[in-house]
Amino acid sequence: MKDIEKLFKDSLENHELPYDASAWKSLESKLPKTGIVKPINFTKWGLIGFAAAALAVSVFIVSNSDEKQTNLIEKKEVKQVENQSASTKKTASTNSTSITEKQLTNQKQTQKNTTVNSTNSLLNIEQNQVRGEYENSNQHFMKDLENGVIPSNPNYQPNLVQTSTENQKTNSSYKTPAVATKCQGETIELENENSKSIVLKSPSGKLEVIRAKTQLKTNLTQSGTYAINGIDERGDLIELKTFEVITSPSISLNFDSELIYENGLPVLKANLEGEDSKIKWSLNNKSIDASGKNAVIFAFNKGTYELSATASNELGCKSTESKLIQIKNDYNLLAVNAFNPNSSDLRLSTFLPVALQSRTSPFKMVILDPNDGGIVYETSDASQPWDGIDRRDGKMVSSNKTYVWKVSIKNPEIGEKSEYKGIFIRI
Repeated sequence: MKDIEKLFKDSLENHELPYDASAWKSLESKLPKTGIVKPINFTKWGLIGFAAAALAVSVFIVSNSDEKQTNLIEKKEVKQVENQSASTKKTASTNSTSITEKQLTNQKQTQKNTTVNSTNSLLNIEQNQVRGEYENSNQHFMKDLENGVIPSNPNYQPNLVQTSTENQKTNSSYKTPAVATKCQGETIELENENSKSIVLKSPSGKLEVIRAKTQLKTNLTQSGTYAINGIDERGDLIELKTFEVITSPSISLNFDSELIYENGLPVLKANLEGEDSKIKWSLNNKSIDASGKNAVIFAFNKGTYELSATASNELGCKSTESKLIQIKNDYNLLAVNAFNPNSSDLRLSTFLPVALQSRTSPFKMVILDPNDGGIVYETSDASQPWDGIDRRDGKMVSSNKTYVWKVSIKNPEIGEKSEYKGIFIRI
């Protein structure tokens, strides 16, 4: 803009116009004739007047141009300010929203953490209540184990620390009892050669302490994995060794509770229920012959009878079931202790041990007079009982007299005696 002003100024100052007298005359003729007007020398003053007018126009133009430019700048600055204000408001709003969302997120996370912590606290309280006082510190448990005591609370279980690199040194300090695969129901003895207690853990979690330098005799009632554990300084169990216990056959022994008589013999019957397997029977720890799952036992003598059945599976594992029964009287061929030859009931009017009427084994019966030992009657035929006639004189024996009978069995059953005897009275 300053260059333009200088250009106008230089042009006006150096510009000269020639004097034209006719132009003045023409102008003079048009003016009112009130006075005489002298012609003005435009050579100098005309130049000055023209320059002043041009300068005024230039100043006006420049002024307007500057004003317009200033207005544009001011409008641009106002717009920039407005944009900056809007941007600031938007940023502030965004930041406010972001801060609010972050606060809400943090608040939710805090509430979640509080809820989780509260839940965990409740769970810990419940677990502590269930597990009892020993849960508060494994030191109690370790102290009890060293004393050979298992906590009385069955729900309490110590922590089990799995074998790791950290525990290898601890593990190597123990001498672990040697034990191979076993069968369910077996009884084993574990010897603890260590100077501190070890613990046997069953598949169900039952714990048995083996104190230092002692032995434990236990029955493996469960199948599955058993573990022998050491105890670290915190009272946690460290697994030293495991061994498997194979499932044995599942069986159930049914045994008659009452003695019955079949073919004149005292019989006890039994049968074994369960999976197919090889079965062995025994009576009072002596093997007996039996057919598969069924067994028949003769109970000739009074006393307690223990019948056992052992089933073996393909893996060689066995299961044994036993039953006890009490027999009150000795077997004596079911002989009565009196008879009346005058009775109309044939069962009471003659004498012969009842069992001899059913048994197939040959026999011989004699009736003796207790006064002199003489034979009153003799038979080997179950259809010929004694009717009270003394064979020595052919007369009926006296009433209310006691007699002795004897029976010899030719082929007695296993466990049976070959001779029976007793007394009876003639009514």
